[in-house]
Amino acid sequence: PNPQFVKNIIVQFSFELRQKITVELVSQSGPIASTEFFLHEVVTSKYSESSMTRMLKKPFQKGEKALGTLIVTGEERKRGSNDIIKMKLEATGIKLQRGLLRISRFNPVHNKFIPILQTEAANASGGRIAWKQIEVLAYSLCNDIIDQPIKIELYRCKGGKTMLLGEGETHLRKILDHKTINIGEGEGNVASIEVLHSELINRPSFLDYIFGGCEIQLIIAIDFTGSNGN
Repeated sequence: PNPQFVKNIIVQFSFELRQKITVELVSQSGPIASTEFFLHEVVTSKYSESSMTRMLKKPFQKGEKALGTLIVTGEERKRGSNDIIKMKLEATGIKLQRGLLRISRFNPVHNKFIPILQTEAANASGGRIAWKQIEVLAYSLCNDIIDQPIKIELYRCKGGKTMLLGEGETHLRKILDHKTINIGEGEGNVASIEVLHSELINRPSFLDYIFGGCEIQLIIAIDFTGSNGN
């Protein structure tokens, strides 16, 4: 099956620059293929009303041989808060040896969830799986809306493949209150996700410091020495 990489990359777009991006596809045995594109190609690509994203397709190549297609989806990130959510999650009552979590935020305009991050696969011990601490912007997780739905999916990892076991919904308020998240499939639960630790960290922006009365002193000097080569 085609791999689905769930990793958001934030890139600042500069209209006046040609921002070239190179993507290499690498397996455990080494490089497989690569492709290149310019950031403006994503910005000017066709807009999808259903997903509120832009999509660009580029062929993966190794030499002259085509080895598939890279699909790049771009979403304009409007300015939100700089607050960070830190949380540590653990699955209990599970019957698998290795698993990962995929977390998606809710898009209220089109009533659908959009994946924003995926944990690394972790091994089970004593019927539990504890993942590394997750750090994510509150704006990315829930658009800074504390009661906006968040979907968490649990996947089994075996032999390099993943299989969805179940999913559950929560929101930021419940995560901060350490509420258990039930992961279900059909009518039954397959696991429970415990919030071992969570905190909301406020990170003031540069403008917050300025509006708060912070004063900055700046001295600029220009060197016109002839020996500097310019």
